[in-house]
Amino acid sequence: MSQTKQAKGNLGLALYGFSMGTANVIPGVSGGTMALIHGIYEDLVDAINSANWEFIKALVTLKWKKAFFILHWRFLVPLGIGVTLAVVSLAKLIPYLIEHYRTPVSAFFVGLIAASSVVIARQIPKWTVGTTLWGLLSAVVAFWVVGLIPVQTPTGLWFIFLCGVLSIMAMLLPGISGAFILLVLGKYAYILGNVRDLAYHARLSAVIPLTVFAIGCILGLAGLARILGAALKRYRGQTMAALGGLMIGSLRTLWPWREVVATAKIGGKTVPTEEANRLPGAFNGEVLLVIGLVVVGIFLVLLLERLASGGEGAEAGSGSLSKTSKQHE
Repeated sequence: MSQTKQAKGNLGLALYGFSMGTANVIPGVSGGTMALIHGIYEDLVDAINSANWEFIKALVTLKWKKAFFILHWRFLVPLGIGVTLAVVSLAKLIPYLIEHYRTPVSAFFVGLIAASSVVIARQIPKWTVGTTLWGLLSAVVAFWVVGLIPVQTPTGLWFIFLCGVLSIMAMLLPGISGAFILLVLGKYAYILGNVRDLAYHARLSAVIPLTVFAIGCILGLAGLARILGAALKRYRGQTMAALGGLMIGSLRTLWPWREVVATAKIGGKTVPTEEANRLPGAFNGEVLLVIGLVVVGIFLVLLLERLASGGEGAEAGSGSLSKTSKQHE
């Protein structure tokens, strides 16, 4: 690969990573959803699975060259940089946008996810009764999960570790938001607060909880990626239907018009503990804005699909990975 093509590939993956990181910060949106939208979901699962026991053994025995070629680093490094930049740079902005502009933000992601579920359905070679049931079941599960009520929980390191495991698993699954899982577990504000403290104020007190959280994320990600990798290879149709169902079910929490039914003090802040979807009071400018943003989200996904089908969008993502895999061989 030429240096120019490699730079374009790295930039594309970094941008994909940035969109995934942005989604991970927004309660109700999953980084896995964005990976599916960009057409790099299976590449992502394969790349995560490349950090296997053979890779760990090579690291422990100081066989750096062997470890270097086992890991799909050409894919993971730029993608990881994009995710990290998004989480750090948007740790303040996203909560502000959600608090003050929740309706338009939700509308845009409704368009993205609705169109993405259609794109995924097209990738299923044959719809059967079993495939349909998997899609419906996962949609029901997602609909139930996103309706859970946030609770107040402990701040012990064991629980922070558990939050890391559960939230990263949710981030990898389309439709189930890792940020929302943290919100349900009562640790959304706690984790983002520690990120802000470390990134903007260099407070060392944030290092230990974030390190424990990161270890939980790594272990949870490794475990789920192996399960997904095997499922996509053996039961691709059913797995894709289930992933699409998760996305459809998650639309419950992204409905633009929501009414707070009950609140509670969690972590020193007043947060909603129960919300209900409602219809707009009148057909006004806000409704037109919501419709427009939904259309923009749909158009963006269809554009990405067209680019990917022409091979242009795929070069930035899977192209880097496939070329790296050939080098491994």
